[in-house]
Amino acid sequence: SLRIESYYESLEGEIVSEAKVSNYKLGDTFTVSGENKPGYSYTIDGASVNSVTGIMDGDKTVYIVYYGETRPYQIVKTIEQTDGSYKVEYVDYEGKVGQITEAEIDKNLIEEGYHASEPVNLKIPADGVLKIDVLYLRNEFEVSFDTNGGSYIDPVYGKYGDIIKPYDYITEKEGYTFEGWYKDSDCTVKAEEIEK
Repeated sequence: SLRIESYYESLEGEIVSEAKVSNYKLGDTFTVSGENKPGYSYTIDGASVNSVTGIMDGDKTVYIVYYGETRPYQIVKTIEQTDGSYKVEYVDYEGKVGQITEAEIDKNLIEEGYHASEPVNLKIPADGVLKIDVLYLRNEFEVSFDTNGGSYIDPVYGKYGDIIKPYDYITEKEGYTFEGWYKDSDCTVKAEEIEK
């Protein structure tokens, strides 16, 4: 008998189709051809050929292995700006058809002060350019005021890249003149601007 087994190389040995078994008599001639699959090339018993012909001289197994061809894909980074607009950056990558993309969050942007949506990695298609979107939003921060017995001031919120000017927020306390805000409880480091 002649057994034909087909696999995708790039997908960890995933079977293309069930093994095909054909009955031949000793001395019969057989021909095995691969299938044309978009985005793939193939080998038959390790050779880059379209078909293999042979003569049956006992049980045989023929292996067809499909190799994903290289295709581009893009990571589309949408980055929130300090003015509320968004900047879009495209990062080009390559991978083999059938493999899973390797999109990751940009650690430099996270360190700068952003948080990101988790990229969804997908199989690379045979046609077209796959685009994987990752949204980067500015981290938020809170500035609270210790008025030391003065009138209460609501916390002020900002986002990474914003500048908060504490002197825009004045507390009042009977019998005292407001002289300013400090970053420390000992009142040694003036808080003129706060930026995160």
